[in-house]
Amino acid sequence: MRQEEPIRVLCVFARLDFGGAETMCMNLYRNLDRNRIQFDFVKHTPEKCAYEDEIIQLGGRVYEAPVYRIYNHAAYCSWWKHHLKAHPEHRIIHGHYFTIASVYFRIAKKLGRITVGHSHIAYPNRIDFRDRLKDSYCKRVEKYSDYAFACGTEAGKWLFPGKEFVLMNNAIPAGQFAYNSSIRSTVRKELGIENGIAAGTVGRFHSAKNPYGTLEIMKRVHSMNPDVKLLWVGDGEMRDDIENEIRKNDMSSYMVLTGCTTDVSRLMQAMDV
Repeated sequence: MRQEEPIRVLCVFARLDFGGAETMCMNLYRNLDRNRIQFDFVKHTPEKCAYEDEIIQLGGRVYEAPVYRIYNHAAYCSWWKHHLKAHPEHRIIHGHYFTIASVYFRIAKKLGRITVGHSHIAYPNRIDFRDRLKDSYCKRVEKYSDYAFACGTEAGKWLFPGKEFVLMNNAIPAGQFAYNSSIRSTVRKELGIENGIAAGTVGRFHSAKNPYGTLEIMKRVHSMNPDVKLLWVGDGEMRDDIENEIRKNDMSSYMVLTGCTTDVSRLMQAMDV
């Protein structure tokens, strides 16, 4: 008897690097029954991304969409029309890249596809014109989503203010984070934080993660206890700005920036808080 082909879900991202949404999706992908369900991916960058090799190894496919620039709206829509007509197997479009999801969801729905919007973040305090414009643009996705997912209640209320949504907890392999004194000792030695208290944070250098707030907290904490150092795991477009701020405020002696890594669980062993 011929085995049926797996359902292929097309997951749409800006990039396929070690971000929170991408990692959550990959954790699900690694653990699902890929004989029944397969994930394929769309990225919006010509650069090779961190998860691409693993996706291909797991049987997925990676497609490159053009970067959306507003002025290339027609060309962008044309890419999606061509892709969906060429790939009828992509019956479900899962939009993690929700900033422009209303654009590709609208096309997908016209071609009879199922659309799934997914909110990974909430912006409760947008104030300037550009942010309000982006906020309004993002929320168009609600109109074109057949189903709505969110990582938390606030994230769901922000992106889907008039729609019911399903809370999908982040998929975390908890066993990787079990305390291990040997790993802790090794990592702290490697990072030069054997003594004192290691505060830690994991997140990309992006305004959504409030990196300037992290610096302000550390300045105050360090003024109260000079033995505290910050272990900062992540990377992003604001890294140069943050490094400049660290130097300007003479914080380099108690800041350890690791950059982007697949070794988050190991690094967290070194953290006290």
